[in-house]
Amino acid sequence: MMIYAIDEIRDRRPKASRKIKGFTFVELLIVIAIIGILSGLVIPNLKITHNNFELDSFVKDIYYLAKYLQVSAVSRSRVYCLDIVEGADRTHFSAKYKNKNAEFILLTGRFKKAYMMPLNTEISSIEPAGRTSIFFYPDASIDNTKIVFKNKSGKEMTLVLNGTGTTIQIK
Repeated sequence: MMIYAIDEIRDRRPKASRKIKGFTFVELLIVIAIIGILSGLVIPNLKITHNNFELDSFVKDIYYLAKYLQVSAVSRSRVYCLDIVEGADRTHFSAKYKNKNAEFILLTGRFKKAYMMPLNTEISSIEPAGRTSIFFYPDASIDNTKIVFKNKSGKEMTLVLNGTGTTIQIK
């Protein structure tokens, strides 16, 4: 009678009957195809979401800048100005104040920077038409202005500055 070790018995099986661990080439191709299809569906939505986020962020920055200018005009008894400057490739917003010599000087500190409008965003309308500066006065009044921003994804946001009620809103 012959006694075999378990390992020897396993080795005597034909090679075709041994199970191979791992994925076949076809299985890998199927997984890659599924990932490709899903990414093709998701990436355009991510781009739209990113464009919308940029628009939201920019309009909120301008909103907070306008709020700051309104409070500063009252607390410092100066006239402040928010300029809309259209450049060759992008539009930007910058803030100034009127000094004792009646000259407008760019702000210093946190609000000194020019707020660049995202590349995928445009100003679809400004009311009153042609306005390039919005003034904030020491009596808390503001020039009545309505600016409509629109991005390439079709989303619109409106920044409304009401002089009589001294309110600044995003719609």
